[in-house]
Amino acid sequence: MRRIITFLVIGLLFSCSVEDDSVQPEDQIVESFAIAEAGSCEADVFNVLDGGAIEVTNIEDEIYIKISANPGFELGKVSFQVSKDISNFPVENNGKLNPQKLANSKSFEPETFSHTLGVNWTDSEKAVIALYVTFKQKSGPTVSGWAGNLSAGNEQWSYVDYVMCTPQADPCEEFSAGSDNKGEIQYSNAKAIESKDEATKLYLSLLDKGVSRNGTFEPRIVTIIEMFNNNDLNGNPYGEYSTVYTISEGECSASVRLTYEVIPDFSDPICTLDAGASNSKEITISEARALESKDEVTKQYLSLLESGVPRDGVFDPRIMEIIELFNSRENPLGDYTTLYTITDGECTDSVELTIRVVAD
Repeated sequence: MRRIITFLVIGLLFSCSVEDDSVQPEDQIVESFAIAEAGSCEADVFNVLDGGAIEVTNIEDEIYIKISANPGFELGKVSFQVSKDISNFPVENNGKLNPQKLANSKSFEPETFSHTLGVNWTDSEKAVIALYVTFKQKSGPTVSGWAGNLSAGNEQWSYVDYVMCTPQADPCEEFSAGSDNKGEIQYSNAKAIESKDEATKLYLSLLDKGVSRNGTFEPRIVTIIEMFNNNDLNGNPYGEYSTVYTISEGECSASVRLTYEVIPDFSDPICTLDAGASNSKEITISEARALESKDEVTKQYLSLLESGVPRDGVFDPRIMEIIELFNSRENPLGDYTTLYTITDGECTDSVELTIRVVAD
């Protein structure tokens, strides 16, 4: 919001040749001016006859002066000086202030319609600004004048009496609805929701801890339910169902996007795990008795697996149980079979492995 200030402008036809390059380039300060203008500090606005307007604002120790030409005009030249007190201006004995003697001046290229000046100011909490601007017309006289809300020198010139603004803290800065969140729900579970209350609880469960649960939804939960049902009737209930959840407290409000994605029901995993074909081999009783350890017996069974089958599966019965069975028999001849199983995630596959002990 801007404050429009009514003041006396002394209009003259004036041409000036003094040039000072000490003014900061505009491309470094236009963004800062926009930030100040959007903040809690109001810009002071001064009209210069019919030629244009001056806006003055600040961010901390930086004063920004924006000069804008009215339609039909363009910027010609600006002369200005920022000081702590009016007594520091180069006022002549007759009370006049010659723009050519001000500390800064800048001439503009043709068809320049707006320009922003930046001045670092740390001397005090207020500043006085002598500002003389010339606006040109393509057809018509040049318009020049002082800008300000106070007059001086028996009303021969004007100046800006500017009080530095200290932005007020935003009372809603810490007010938050948390972060956007998303969840997934299988189709059958979504279909089983029987009431608006159940659906509401589902979306509220997405909120960050500590966020108020008495906000509003847009679209409403009932609308989301209707959208899901309509999509279901049309054969495509899957996809995202989003709502913007808003909480309010006094003048503060905050919103967050909450989304549930309806996905197909989980099906049995597609497994390509293969333990190979059942296999067997014969060894003589003397060869069997020559196997001195569990590891040697295990290697005999693993040798029956097809190439590429993982060797980290499990045996049932275990190898030690097979060894104990062999040792416990009066006649150990015969088949010794185990079921070998491999696992990958939720997928498993098994194969029978048999060693047949035969006579020498």
